[in-house]
Amino acid sequence: MGAVPLSTWRPVGAVRWKEMMNSYRCGLCGYVYNPRAGEPGQGIEPRTEFEDLPDTWACSRCGAEKNLFRKV
Repeated sequence: MGAVPLSTWRPVGAVRWKEMMNSYRCGLCGYVYNPRAGEPGQGIEPRTEFEDLPDTWACSRCGAEKNLFRKV
């Protein structure tokens, strides 16, 4: 299956597009923080933007610091 050209992709609304744009990937293990899901195991409610996470937040998979995440 090939990649779908971005010009043919249509979001299911502005909120979904915004959520996809605000995901961040851990530079150590590849874990992706999804704001739509949050981190319930760490007390982070769904729909919490990455920027709103506390500075002490760490990757739930490997423990990497927040500054090691990059926007995807």
